[in-house]
Amino acid sequence: MNSKNKYQINISFNQKLEGLQLTVIDGMFTIVFEGNSECLQLELDPGVYQLKAVLIDYYQEYLLLVDSNKSFRFDFNYPAVAPILSFRTTHEYFSQNAELYSQMSTVVSSEDHPDFLLFAAKYDKDMFPDIIMENLLPHYSIIKNNNEILYQLGPENAKYNSDYGWLAFSGRLPEGQYLLKWTDGNDSRIFPFCIFDGFQTQFFIRYSSLPDFENCFFFYTKKCCFNADAEEYLVLDKILFTYRDYSNFKLLTEKDHSIIRQHPYLMTLIHILQLELSEKLDYENCQLLLLPDLILLSDKLQHNGNDEQLPVISSIMNKYSNNTIDKKMPFKPGSLIDRAIDHVKYDLFWNNFSKIDNVQEWIESYTKMISESDKIPISTKDNQIIKLGKKLINSFSPPTEIVIENRLNSLIGEIHLENLETNVANTINSIGNVSEVAAKLNLPATQVLRNYDTYKDIYDKLNQSPSEITNNKTLF
Repeated sequence: MNSKNKYQINISFNQKLEGLQLTVIDGMFTIVFEGNSECLQLELDPGVYQLKAVLIDYYQEYLLLVDSNKSFRFDFNYPAVAPILSFRTTHEYFSQNAELYSQMSTVVSSEDHPDFLLFAAKYDKDMFPDIIMENLLPHYSIIKNNNEILYQLGPENAKYNSDYGWLAFSGRLPEGQYLLKWTDGNDSRIFPFCIFDGFQTQFFIRYSSLPDFENCFFFYTKKCCFNADAEEYLVLDKILFTYRDYSNFKLLTEKDHSIIRQHPYLMTLIHILQLELSEKLDYENCQLLLLPDLILLSDKLQHNGNDEQLPVISSIMNKYSNNTIDKKMPFKPGSLIDRAIDHVKYDLFWNNFSKIDNVQEWIESYTKMISESDKIPISTKDNQIIKLGKKLINSFSPPTEIVIENRLNSLIGEIHLENLETNVANTINSIGNVSEVAAKLNLPATQVLRNYDTYKDIYDKLNQSPSEITNNKTLF
């Protein structure tokens, strides 16, 4: 078909989408265009086309009917938690009120510019009628390190609108570390956060039928306010995507890097990640935010009495991860970061670990699991001769108490066990077997660990030979 039969097509979006990946496919499933662009100008034959758009880990499709010269303008409905960039989940009554109360305290007695902002909103004000914002206020409290309640949120110190589905709390707190506690009946979560001089600490969370803890986040900004046009919150999402898989670091654009350089918090997140996974440190000579996590990970920084402060992001748990050649982060089954995967996949923030409860309760389970694990672990990369040698050693030399205690320490921190032999009497299985069962059943390793007997039985039955299945008659 010659160019006379082609039409000029313009494609654009209502949002600023640096790093948007676009693919246009025709009716014969041929890729017409593939690349990074916020807008497109194409010359296309008449017909129906599919437009695929990917930003970070969010995917959306659109249909293009090409029968004349046309301009298509779309909304990219990215589920932003902060009310930014005119995404569909960002309504004017969300962003304007977040902006207002980031600059004006909701605490009547405080006239100072707030250095802490909590903003919660529904994903859609017209849905989830059971979520009444006024009723959510008592779920939140701010606690000092000495366990003293500083603020219990309520109508007297917070703002809300149940019709439009948002609530806000802002005020001024002395510099230091605090806990944001959420409680609903028997459920509770605790989020450590810090207040830094010259920064505003912001916490954003969205609601559907339940609070979206998987995507809530903290942000520390030198601007000391919130702005609906700010792009740094979207860059934060891209950094979280890099935490999921370090190879995603290359997806950060030059504009993203420029935005990161303007925000010490974002530079700190990259610095913490690269301390664990990279030989190269970007932004090494830039201003960093002295989060407890950074201090704990870096040997170069002075602790200055901050040893007792809780990490505020879960990247500190990279200490418990096995860093592989491809720079991804598989996690040790049973470690703190692995236990979080029951609730959230690879999210960055400490809130994902709030359901750990008392780690001492896990010691017996871990000792059972470890006691009959191999003294010398066998790797899939070992050749047959090495595997055979290790098996022979392991068959005649079980792990000693020192080995068991060292492995326990790597899982749950420094512990001191009495009557170790009694605690390890009943063995669950090796860590590797838990991983194997979890992979086979497509379940989090920690879920398998907590219910090992049940899942191991299912796993064994799935791996039975045909004759064994016939003898046993049933699988489950």
